[in-house]
Parts: sequence; structure tokens; C-alpha cells
Amino acid sequence: MAQQEILHSFEIQAEPGVVWTSLWDIEGMARCIPGCQSVSTKTPDRSYSATVRKKVGPFLVRMELAIEVLANDAPNSIRVEISGNDLKLKSHIRQLLDIRLSQGRDSGTAVDIHATLVMNGVLASLGKSLIEMQVRQVLNDFSEAFQAKMRNGYKV
Repeated sequence: MAQQEILHSFEIQAEPGVVWTSLWDIEGMARCIPGCQSVSTKTPDRSYSATVRKKVGPFLVRMELAIEVLANDAPNSIRVEISGNDLKLKSHIRQLLDIRLSQGRDSGTAVDIHATLVMNGVLASLGKSLIEMQVRQVLNDFSEAFQAKMRNGYKV
């Protein structure tokens, strides 16, 4: 079993309320997540499922993910649990994401993400530094895609 904690921050040039609303555009958010092939709502504002396909080290990971909103302090923070299995790789992941929004500089919004990732199976054998590098890359790609989504005129 391997566990990683990663902090990631970025800023978006939009008001916090607009950023918060954009976070709840589930299909739009799915397009910002590297490797996300599909997403569906099980219970609005509470639970979702997604299919992700992503290369991690030498492996191609394909997981059906269950996504549960554990806490929602609109419009300031959200806590989400994501879990899934790759049966072929005999691997399981569980990730807790704490996302906090606060007033940034120049009318922008600071987005702080605290990710705790626990995995076992073949994926856990990849080593802590490779896992951290992969998670950081996913967070960087997500934040760039999310910022582009907001720049390209997301409307409330």
C-alpha cells in the first residue's frame, strides 16, 4: 500500500462565485481531467461515476470510479472521495480531495487542492516518486484546462 499527500494551488481570473458554479458543471469538469472518458450523475450534488483511462508509468490504467461529495461548504470548499479498481492490474485507489476557494489577487480566485491518495496492488509498486510525479502532472493538466475553460467564457 502506498499513500501520497500532495498540495496544489493555482489562481483563476474570475470571481469565487463563478468558479464555484463552474466546479459543479460536471461534464465541463470531466473535460478538464486528463484521461476522463465519461462521467454520469448518480445523485445530483452527491454522487457520480466516471471512467478514466490513463497511462501511469509503464501501465495503462482503466478504472470505473465512484465519486462521492463528503462535504459541501458552498461557495468556499468541497471534500470529495474518489475510489476505483483496475481489475487487470489488481489495483485499488482511494483519493480524498479537499478543494478550497478564496479571494485571490486582482479580483481572481485562489484554488487550493489537498489530495490524499492511497493505492494498493501493482500501482502501489511503482514507487513514491513516480506516483507523486504522475499525480502532480494530472493536477497541473487539470488546473491548466480549468483555467482555459474559465478564460473561454464560462457563463453562470
